[in-house]
Amino acid sequence: MEDPVVRQEVELRPKNQLTVPHEIARAAGLQPGSRLIVEYRGDEPAVIRMRVLRESYAGAIPGMYGRNGEEVAAYLRGESDSWGQ
Repeated sequence: MEDPVVRQEVELRPKNQLTVPHEIARAAGLQPGSRLIVEYRGDEPAVIRMRVLRESYAGAIPGMYGRNGEEVAAYLRGESDSWGQ
C-alpha cells in the first residue's frame, strides 16, 4: 500500500516567502529550523520540488568504500598512505 499524498495550496508572499502547512510539516517531520532544498528545473517549468536537507549523510551510500569491514579498512589504509606522498 502506498503512502497517502498530502497536497495543499500555499501562497507566495511579497518577499518570496512560503509557509509550509502544518499538516505537511507534521507528515514530513519538519520542525522550526528544519532546512529544505528547493529545486526548479527548466525542463519542468510547472514543477518546484522541496526536499528536507539531511543533517548527516553518514551511511547514505552504503558500499561506497567497500562491501565489508575488510574492504573499508583497505580503502582507508590506501587513503592514509597517500597523505604521506
